[in-house]
Amino acid sequence: MGWSLPDWGRYHTGDTDVGSTEARKAMTRLDGPGSGGSTFLQAADVAGGSRSEQEGSSKEVHEALLARLLAESPTAEVMHVVLAALMGVLFWPHVAHVALLLWLVSIVAATATRLFIRHRLAATQAEYAYAIRMLRAIIVVTGLAWAVGPAVVVVDLPFEHLALLMVVFAGFVAGGTHTLVADARSFYGLTAALMGPLALSILAAGNMRLQVIAFLLVVLFGGTMITIFHRAHRQLVEYLRAA
Repeated sequence: MGWSLPDWGRYHTGDTDVGSTEARKAMTRLDGPGSGGSTFLQAADVAGGSRSEQEGSSKEVHEALLARLLAESPTAEVMHVVLAALMGVLFWPHVAHVALLLWLVSIVAATATRLFIRHRLAATQAEYAYAIRMLRAIIVVTGLAWAVGPAVVVVDLPFEHLALLMVVFAGFVAGGTHTLVADARSFYGLTAALMGPLALSILAAGNMRLQVIAFLLVVLFGGTMITIFHRAHRQLVEYLRAA
């Protein structure tokens, strides 16, 4: 519009003698017919409304994912306790009883805490950010409680005992592709907590052909489950966004 620096200062400071009057005229011209001002303002309103809708949609999706995570059946927690009892019976004649009992108690305690937190968050309708942090933390803690077994308790036992733990851990990760499908970080945290120490324990058991193959199987299985989970999680999110 060809304003000089002093003119702009007058408009900006709102001098009533000339500046404010000319500023009002300029705004009138900007919003007048053919000026494009109305079109610009309408576009800004549309963009602002679109952002608000996207934010609202994202919040609704997060809340729906959290609700699904909290509403899962307690079957997973029950299976943790049942399998811990079976591992106790299996390893009782072969390892120190105190170490074994401490391991089993830590698994049961973490599992019970996970169940309590999940039901408590559902009952109190906690905010998404707080609830998801609590759930992720206790899920990883449960995985780490199990990981103490191959890392400490049964590390000196024959390889076939470790192979049985591989089957149990694989079942947890495979089940997590369904029970944890609503939250990717929970699944990735559980998988890392279980499979990482297990893979290291297998390598520590020796460098024979059997251990190397078992290590590769753990890595391949973990990678496959992550791929399957990623696809299922993405489909769930897309479904909720479209709903």
